[in-house]
Amino acid sequence: MWRLSFRFQVVHVTIGGVIMTLAAGLFGFFPGTRIIAGICFAAGILLTVYGLVAFRKSGPVIHHQWSSRRVIRALESAPETATIQILQTWFPEENFATSLERLYKAHNKRFRLRVMIIDPNGQSEMDVLAARVKLRGIDRARAVGHVTASLENICRMKRNVDTALRAAARNGDSPGTVDLQIKLYSFLPFGPIYKIGEEVMFIGFYLSHVSSVDGPMIEVRKEACPDLWHIFDEDFRQGWEGSIPYFPKARERRK
Repeated sequence: MWRLSFRFQVVHVTIGGVIMTLAAGLFGFFPGTRIIAGICFAAGILLTVYGLVAFRKSGPVIHHQWSSRRVIRALESAPETATIQILQTWFPEENFATSLERLYKAHNKRFRLRVMIIDPNGQSEMDVLAARVKLRGIDRARAVGHVTASLENICRMKRNVDTALRAAARNGDSPGTVDLQIKLYSFLPFGPIYKIGEEVMFIGFYLSHVSSVDGPMIEVRKEACPDLWHIFDEDFRQGWEGSIPYFPKARERRK
């Protein structure tokens, strides 16, 4: 089901207005160009309307399989200083941290990253990691290796970007740094969550026998389904508050 929504895209509205003005002037000075001027004027109207009105699907969008490419495209389109919130067991995409690094360096992103990864050492109350991989043919030691690699990769990404920002800083300017916080969780989540700013979030499913990337993906846009957005947003918030800080360390947070 589709629904009408309003927006204001200044580039489209401005260009559309310019085209309509030029078309009117063309017809005023050269009446013989009526057809061409009319076509241009209609194009200006369409472009202006496109900048003001949008037809969107209401409700969530279900994709049959998780798409990392879709997540990266959403990150590319996100505002430069958007808050990115991620919940995962570990990053099954080996190049995810590399893709983030590219967004910082090549696209000038300055995201606030809030990442929750499963606690590889949390075995006191319930061994969530062992339960997660029990039917996947992955022993716990190998799973710990995947988690550790994900933590190392995301921290390495921050170091690499921070180094690049320091090198690019002009004399007297304070170099920027990646705003990164990582926590380790030991609860049982529904599935991975990638919340990208206040525009869209992607939710997967933790299937018992395969990775979440082999399962479906729910695409939730705040404007299209605010109630469902609130549910997953609150789920992430509760998990974040109940998880253990991993990075930065307590000593670094006091600096």
